Amino acid sequence: MKAVKLIFLLLFLLGNFVPIIAQKSTKANKSLPLSNIEAIIARPTITGSAYGAITKVVTYLLLKDGTIYSRPYLSPLDFDVDNSKTIEKHRWGTWVKKGELLSVHFKSQKAWKNVYGTLPAANTQKIEGIFQTAGGFSKSKAHRFNTLILEKNGRFTWRYFYRTKKVYQPHKSDKKISGSYIISGYTITFTFDDGLTERFLFAKYRTGKGIIIGDKSFYTFSHPLLK
Repeated sequence: MKAVKLIFLLLFLLGNFVPIIAQKSTKANKSLPLSNIEAIIARPTITGSAYGAITKVVTYLLLKDGTIYSRPYLSPLDFDVDNSKTIEKHRWGTWVKKGELLSVHFKSQKAWKNVYGTLPAANTQKIEGIFQTAGGFSKSKAHRFNTLILEKNGRFTWRYFYRTKKVYQPHKSDKKISGSYIISGYTITFTFDDGLTERFLFAKYRTGKGIIIGDKSFYTFSHPLLK
């Protein structure tokens, strides 16, 4: 199938934006330098089901060599680009600037209507807020939420909930999972109280209303899905 040419306004790439766990096999032979990253963008997609429309946000990693990678998950510190391009060819495309436009080429990809952007990477930062990522079907009025609480003192808490008709119910147990976190560049590192350490891709939406961890978008309570 021929590649489909996709056109975006370059202002998205330049940062005037408004405003998502797989590739473990690409981990740790060599890292991706921050200087090689052009931008991280996200795009909402709507798919149909027997229960109605489902909205998902897909994250993309743009590199300065003109390539684009879909659904990045790993921290750049663990992402081997050369290995990924060999074993995950279907997740790679190309992009090029043309004046004020950005052309993106992906195989088997329909045209994109909306693109959201993120803030450039910061060396070290602490953020504060309650963020959630939701799943479920629109007509069922039942959603599953992962809730992440980040505190300015560097502590985090994870909780998993069902929400049905605006009533929050704990899933299986009400146990909290907590620890400390560090954000540096496009990486967030979680150190759990039991000693486990994990790190993932991180980015913050320019509006301040949400964050990206791995390939998932987390939103504040002001997000329409969370009302």
